[in-house]
Amino acid sequence: MATAMLRYKKMPIRPEMEISFTNEGTTAALAATHSDGNGHAAMLHEAVGSSSNGWLNAILIDLLKVAKERGASEVTGEQASAALAFMAAIQPQNEVEGALGVQMYAAHRLAIEMASRCRHTTDRQATMEYGNLATKMMRTVTAQMDALGKMRRGGEQVVRHVHVYEGGQAIVADQFNHYGGENGNSAGQPYAPFAGHAPAGIPPLLGQDSAGNGVPITRDQGEEEVSDARRQKPGRPSRKQA
Repeated sequence: MATAMLRYKKMPIRPEMEISFTNEGTTAALAATHSDGNGHAAMLHEAVGSSSNGWLNAILIDLLKVAKERGASEVTGEQASAALAFMAAIQPQNEVEGALGVQMYAAHRLAIEMASRCRHTTDRQATMEYGNLATKMMRTVTAQMDALGKMRRGGEQVVRHVHVYEGGQAIVADQFNHYGGENGNSAGQPYAPFAGHAPAGIPPLLGQDSAGNGVPITRDQGEEEVSDARRQKPGRPSRKQA
């Protein structure tokens, strides 16, 4: 328990809010759970990745729609706080990442809902349909995470090539590829060639020389040459009489 408490104290603080409804439930009034209104507003802007009040209001409306339970008339402050905690964990750096964060939360909520329906239904057809929908939404969340990572890398992808030489020595070469640019396979090669000679101390790969001849392999003196096992003419081998 003491270890858990220490870890809890090191966790980042997430924005929380209270919600009250006016005009017969048609208008939601959002308020902080503490007296520091300016600090609360700053945390909200940070959670959606924008300094724009208009964008903040638009994102909050979208989050409240996603956070509200199906069939419920109103969204609770706890549900809204959970959605904001998800957004704060993503740490969107701009409005585009903030919009992607809302989509990720929506896909996550759908995945859990469909998984729950799949778990509790006794109908075989419904089990298959809910299970398929849950799987699709889970894959969507994973794809959205990958898209967020690519956005933050600026469209840069790391391709790692492993070159293995005689003696079991290997070299790992990192190559940074930009989308739309050339990569190590652009010339039809299975790996990126070295820009120059192989590193010192590493023998070259066996292959052919410039004349197309095979690289000779040394053998000990006195060792008999292995005969060519290939037949020059097609046909069945002859049988010796007993």
